[in-house]
Amino acid sequence: VVRSSALLGLGAFALILSLLPDGLVRAASWTTGFEVDRAAGLEMLRACQKEGGVYAPIAALGWISFTVDTKAFLGEEQTEAELTECEALLKWANASFPDSLFFGILEADLHASRRQLPEALSVLDRAMVMPCLDELRALKAVLSYKKAIYHLAALDWIEAAKAFELSQSIYKASGRRSLGPSMAIYAAHCFCIDGGDGCEEAAKRMMDEIVVYKAMDKSNWPRPDRMAFLAHAEYENDHGCNTNVNWSLLHIATAMAITMR
Repeated sequence: VVRSSALLGLGAFALILSLLPDGLVRAASWTTGFEVDRAAGLEMLRACQKEGGVYAPIAALGWISFTVDTKAFLGEEQTEAELTECEALLKWANASFPDSLFFGILEADLHASRRQLPEALSVLDRAMVMPCLDELRALKAVLSYKKAIYHLAALDWIEAAKAFELSQSIYKASGRRSLGPSMAIYAAHCFCIDGGDGCEEAAKRMMDEIVVYKAMDKSNWPRPDRMAFLAHAEYENDHGCNTNVNWSLLHIATAMAITMR
């Protein structure tokens, strides 16, 4: 237990500090007495997993999530060797923890990193029917959001719209206000862009949901929700409450570049 916790703690510590700007990295090294080395941190996490101690699953989660999620967020290239290592870790996890929701999410991210969107969506579809999500509704909303992101990457607008709408409805049913407006505006934009039968009405329905959120007594809305309110104001003031495909494309492209993950 002691060695497993030490490998996990020191590895995570080195990894987190390595994400700081260079000046702060030097200051952190001087203050703590530890040499901040990302490669060493990752190696300690990998050693923790290989030794099979009590914290091996957490170390594996940290190693995989850094490679497939954090590096993508930072704009760093993922090598094929790193993705292959992630695949090996996920095989180990599937054998040891076959119903793990968190490893399932990372498996979907791995497929997405390799631009295997159908495979990524298939993994999320299996995760969405796990019984634990009946109680963990916020996680179900997150999974639906990730499905929407993958559908967006495939330019499947109608499926993205449905997934965003499902995420918003889960947040609403659970009494959670934050992120509801952003899910609603994303759904509205995707319905507008698709333009199929019933899409105009669906887009207006999502815009009406934002009106409800704007009337709520809440001041600490997260940034995506504040951007949704600004977009809704444009919808009302500049477009006369009518949807516009070019406008929706611009907003979705901006959101994908700045706020979506």
